[in-house]
Amino acid sequence: MESSNPPTDPGRQPPNTGTQPVEPESQPASMAQLDRKLNTRTYIGAAAAVMALAAAIVAIVLALDAQDNSASKADVRRIEQQLSGVARDASAAEDAQASIDSLSERIDALQDSVDAAASSSDEQKKRLEVVEGDIEDLRQQVSDLESSSGSGGSSPGGGGNSG
Repeated sequence: MESSNPPTDPGRQPPNTGTQPVEPESQPASMAQLDRKLNTRTYIGAAAAVMALAAAIVAIVLALDAQDNSASKADVRRIEQQLSGVARDASAAEDAQASIDSLSERIDALQDSVDAAASSSDEQKKRLEVVEGDIEDLRQQVSDLESSSGSGGSSPGGGGNSG
């Protein structure tokens, strides 16, 4: 009668049937290498997920900031209206400056005319004074002639004051 226990070789281990726990020392080298690769890939995947999440958060923040800082169509229209108003004001200012320049030229011409008239008037006054002086002299001479002819027999124009 044979026993149901198989013969055991002292250097040999019984086959692994899954019922006994596997110890890490007994794992083959390929399993340890596979475990390291799996840990490395898990770490890289987690880091990539964190980076993707951070990039998404930054993108959302930038999008919200851009939305807050963006100009609406109404803002653009309002600015266009203000710019056209400024352009109209500038055009009106240019027209006003042209009118001012024209008026300044006319005023200068009128001033020159007034100066010429004043100069002419002064010259006319001097001439008038000379003529009035000549008339006064002639009246005096006539008066002297009348008085000399009325006083006695002197010849006309001979004994009067000439000069």
